[in-house]
Amino acid sequence: SDAEYGAIVYGRGGLFFEELRDEMGQEKFDIFLKQYVKNNAWDIATPEKLKEEAEVHCGCDLTPLFEAWIFP
Repeated sequence: SDAEYGAIVYGRGGLFFEELRDEMGQEKFDIFLKQYVKNNAWDIATPEKLKEEAEVHCGCDLTPLFEAWIFP
């Protein structure tokens, strides 16, 4: 149904970013998002670039999170 589709497509993205914030911590997450937008303005966003920049800011391996949410 349309409602189920919307919940999956739009809701899943928000839930992923909540998980990413929880993994990185609020302060690092906020800095990462600002820098990501600045670095990638007017460019094509990719999951690979998102993961790479997030890992730089958190100093952690986000592979399990991205495999669970983005690259299943």
